This record gives sequence, structure tokens and C-alpha cells, in this order.
Amino acid sequence: MKGSHSLAEVLQSLSEIKMPHERESVRRGIQSLTKWRDLNPSKIFEVAPATYESPNAIFKVKYTPDFGVRVNGRNTAIHIWNTKTPELSHRVVYSALAIFSDHYRNTSLSSLDDIAVLSLRDDTLYHLALNAEAAFLGRAMVARIEAQFDRTRDEIDGVRPDSEPIQRQW
Repeated sequence: MKGSHSLAEVLQSLSEIKMPHERESVRRGIQSLTKWRDLNPSKIFEVAPATYESPNAIFKVKYTPDFGVRVNGRNTAIHIWNTKTPELSHRVVYSALAIFSDHYRNTSLSSLDDIAVLSLRDDTLYHLALNAEAAFLGRAMVARIEAQFDRTRDEIDGVRPDSEPIQRQW
């Protein structure tokens, strides 16, 4: 985490947020994060972001940890989620995290034991180490996304799934 501010300084800065519902969302998120940190007080460390490129180079996704911290004896990269919509789905979160596990395992960041998303909306820590089926889910999600991109590209190019070209009237 770049920079360090006291909780009082952070709460004082909320007055700069013009929209009342946004200001309240951030205030609740800060309170939730503060409670979580009280329960997980180990030293915070920085973790570099990771970019995943799909096997057929059709899309890229970036995981940007907000900080790293030791959770249950494991060095864990944590991305904070404080957005109302879309709501997080366990299956989707674990699938997405799974595609980054090899990156962190196969780099100089090998001291990292886990990657996670901390939802401040419901105080849930989705950490990859606790989900044994995540690797399969990640591969399946990537395959579905690539297939959807292929179908969309074919549709734009005028090719139907049965390989007959679409007749266009100009």
C-alpha cells in the first residue's frame, strides 16, 4: 500500500466525495476493512499485479492486489472489493483467482502462498487456497470466454455457427 494515513485522516477525507451514497459506501468499506485488519493485524507488504493472457491470446485479465498480508500463516495477496454491483459469486471469484495462481507460483514472488479477494460488502475473504476445485473452474471459465469471443467474432464477420455466410443487403 502506497502511503500511510491514520484512520481519522482517511475518514476526514470522505467529505471530498460529493455523492452522498458513494461517501457512505466508502465509509462502510473503511469501517469493514478496519475491523478485518483488527482481526488480521500482521504486517502489510506490497504485491505486484499480474496479467493473465488466455491460451489463444484472445483476452487478458489483470489482478491488482491492494496489499499483501499474512492470513492464517500464509502470505496472501489481497484485492479489495467494495462495489455494490456486480455482486460477487463464489464460483466466479475462485475461477478468476485460479488463472493467476501459476503466475505467482512461477515468479520471483514465490514467497506468496495465496491470492484472495476481500469483499467489504459482506466481510468475506475469498482465498484461493481454500478452494480445491478452483483450477478446474478457472480453465473452464477461460475456455467459455474464448469460445464466446470466437462466436462474437464469427457473428461480426458474418459466419453462422453452421458455417454458412450471412447474406447482407446493402
